Amino acid sequence: MSSLLPTPKRIRLAPEVYQGPAAFSVVISTAQRFALFHNGRAIQMCVSALEKTSPRHSMVVLVYFFMPDHLHLLLEGGEGSNLIRFMKTFKQVSAYCYRQAFKQSLWQKGYHEHVLRKDGDMRTVAEYIFYNPVRAGLVESAWEYPFSGGSLLTALRAT
Repeated sequence: MSSLLPTPKRIRLAPEVYQGPAAFSVVISTAQRFALFHNGRAIQMCVSALEKTSPRHSMVVLVYFFMPDHLHLLLEGGEGSNLIRFMKTFKQVSAYCYRQAFKQSLWQKGYHEHVLRKDGDMRTVAEYIFYNPVRAGLVESAWEYPFSGGSLLTALRAT
């Protein structure tokens, strides 16, 4: 008899690939893919968790976009960073705050990650993330989308 429960996240590559200077694209889905990110309070809890955990793990959050049922992250790790530890901490902190406020689970187990190998990959991924709300029909212009941020977007908005 097969189990219908999700299995824990298995990293696809050698653990050292997720350590040190590198760029990563990560997608985290909400529990049961429910549209939990329609609530500004829930999003602010997660942004706060990103702001707390990313410096502690030498991660820079270049881009984040909260879609109704998932979160896109574009991250850049520095010396001493470890994506696996960062993701574990971020998900724990945000899930705890969310459960305290809303009495329900926030995240599915695991996440989908891609290690970006070239600078061109980062631009392609950033553009994909940026236009995701437009493709989903949530806004006509990605700049209108309120549930986004990160150091790269902040720099783009300033120009």
